[in-house]
Amino acid sequence: MNKTTTKAPKQAKTTASSRPTQTRFAMADPALMGTSLFRPLQRGSRNSRMVEINTEHRGRRLRIVSAYMLGADDLSMFLAILGLAGLLGKRLDTSRDSHLADVLNGLDVRWSDGAGEEDFAAAVEQALGDTFLRLTTTTYELIREAGLADAGDAYHRCLDVLQRLRGVYYIDFGPEGTNARQALSGPRQNLIGFGASEGDGGRLRIILNSRFAGAILGSQFSRIDLTEARQLGEVARILHTRLSVWIRPGASWQAAVDTMARWVYGDEAPTDAAKRKRRSAIRKALAEIGALSGWQCFEDKARAVVRVARPQAGRNMLQQMLPIDPF
Repeated sequence: MNKTTTKAPKQAKTTASSRPTQTRFAMADPALMGTSLFRPLQRGSRNSRMVEINTEHRGRRLRIVSAYMLGADDLSMFLAILGLAGLLGKRLDTSRDSHLADVLNGLDVRWSDGAGEEDFAAAVEQALGDTFLRLTTTTYELIREAGLADAGDAYHRCLDVLQRLRGVYYIDFGPEGTNARQALSGPRQNLIGFGASEGDGGRLRIILNSRFAGAILGSQFSRIDLTEARQLGEVARILHTRLSVWIRPGASWQAAVDTMARWVYGDEAPTDAAKRKRRSAIRKALAEIGALSGWQCFEDKARAVVRVARPQAGRNMLQQMLPIDPF
């Protein structure tokens, strides 16, 4: 059998740092981004197991399922997609057959139990009432906005990340008191859908699901500063995203170091040694975040409790808290 290899489109050799980014913020759905969907990964752990997260947001029950473990590189790429969609995204009109087909096929819209035609019709009806965005961009623009180097196999790495993001879907079980059919299953949508072309500079068409499209268009959103995120290491970037969802400018939040570790890693440390290692990683991440101009991080080491604040300009929200030690 002949082996066929896929060639990446030709591109001038550059690095991410030599090409200015255009996105400053990403508008994100707080329900999904406020979970442990993205986690620090050890080499070889990405394919170890499926991830399933059950959460509730403003009275709606959601289940998020990922076929892969998602890491900081996946998070950076997804935030870049959200940032670019806020600038360049086109709202899809699902009353048009071509746009509805993009949504249904790209996001694998269906009723989550896949029971039959009646359930598919219900999912289509749900999609007709939702909002979706389509982003047209290139793999290289996406890599640049994610702050990643575009040398070597960047094209294929980008497609790998997009495949993993497409492998995430959520099920909306609706609010309390929802009808029995939806309470047992619910409409299902993938996180994104995409199509890639090797020609034309690695052109991409990405469909964003209704929750993130709604966030970008202003329904319910958390604003994540991408200029900050690009300055951070992997653990700090993941924690920064979670804190950006939980803490709005002018507010503060207090939690134990071990609680923050569970947020970031998604589970309890299996051993005492692992717990100590995670605490160290969280403290280092907090030091990185605290060095940003819009954040303050302090720890009461006697209680192993951290307070994180996003002060208004010229205001030190934490200066009255004693005893505290800045990172």
